Amino acid sequence: MMPDDAGNDLLKEKRQAIQEEEYLLPYHYKDVFAPGQSIERNSIFSFIVETFRRAGKGHVIDVGCGDGRFCFFAKDYLGVEGLDISERALEWARAFNPEVAFHNKRIEDLNLRGVFDGAVSLEVLEHIPDDDMPAFIKGIRSVVTDDAVVIFTVPSVRKPLEEKHFRHYTEITLRETLGPFFGEVAITGHSRVTVVHGKIFSVMNILSLICYSDRFCWKYPRAVGIISRAKERYWRRHLQEGPPEACRRLIAICRP
Repeated sequence: MMPDDAGNDLLKEKRQAIQEEEYLLPYHYKDVFAPGQSIERNSIFSFIVETFRRAGKGHVIDVGCGDGRFCFFAKDYLGVEGLDISERALEWARAFNPEVAFHNKRIEDLNLRGVFDGAVSLEVLEHIPDDDMPAFIKGIRSVVTDDAVVIFTVPSVRKPLEEKHFRHYTEITLRETLGPFFGEVAITGHSRVTVVHGKIFSVMNILSLICYSDRFCWKYPRAVGIISRAKERYWRRHLQEGPPEACRRLIAICRP
């Protein structure tokens, strides 16, 4: 019978391999070429950037930055650096963001004590085994100042568990994970689950994808812009926010 530790290591390697395979292409950048196709994710980016700016935080590290898509969005508003264990992902990150500093190591091994006044970790906690979680969060705490703002986003249990993830979260389990390491943890819901509005938005997505054909984009650029803005308004009004128990994602804003 295989020892528990060996089994856990194999499971971790399997899930890391799934994520590594996805980085064969810079899949987070699709909206750069087709504006309006990542309204959900970009609304999270906007929320995070505005949260840092309102708090007066201007030097931020993106922990688990992957291919650097958040850095690509945030670099015009914040001083941002990225960190990830995947060299393949960081090759894309550096290609799209040559002016941004990226670190290819674990946060526990980053020897920059108290350098950043903000940190963000987007959709990362669900990739971390339970045994590694304390060291990961302590690593983030070690590189930020005592008055820093640290933001985590995670998939909620309203979103089906993916093979590459160890867990999805409720407000309670997210608070139990983060509470021992931060003095203040505020949790909000994002990407509301609603059958009617969700179906309407899906139809709008399909229609906008059709409009991204080469001929349509070149002939009717104004129409493409109108459709993108209509999708964004609909998203903000009906789907962007909600109580944690009714949303596909959770955002935790933490202070030491």
